[in-house]
Amino acid sequence: MSRKVAAPGQRVQVYFEDARVAQALADEAAASGGSISRAAERVIARGLARRLAGDPEDRLLALERAVRDHGRSMARDMTFLQELMAQFARELFTVLPERPADRDPLLQAAVEVRVRRFIDDTIARIARASLRDLKADAKPETASSTTVEPEARTFEAVDL
Repeated sequence: MSRKVAAPGQRVQVYFEDARVAQALADEAAASGGSISRAAERVIARGLARRLAGDPEDRLLALERAVRDHGRSMARDMTFLQELMAQFARELFTVLPERPADRDPLLQAAVEVRVRRFIDDTIARIARASLRDLKADAKPETASSTTVEPEARTFEAVDL
């Protein structure tokens, strides 16, 4: 294989107004064990090239963008869900008018117990599915024998 012979480079003189840029360039040169001119050439090439295959900074930048985009889409989705729940509550309260019995403390306590049980059951199902997925990745043969106890609460349920 013949090696390409580089044409003599062009000489460029640069003056830095920001001392941090000059220091960063000197650090880059020290890290690579080369001269400041070679470090500047590499940095400029990285800046001009859209993607260099082995450049870890480009991978980190792509990951950062992916996480930022994911965060934006999740925020949009959560806003949608909040609006959906508010609309659902409006519709429900329109159809089901409030009764004097709704203010009964015993009824409210019973409703709270049922809601907490519903939430605990939902969390347990999600946790079981997550554990099954984790164990399926590690050991597929033991994934079906997963049990998850509901989270302990600091309050006691009201017995009716």
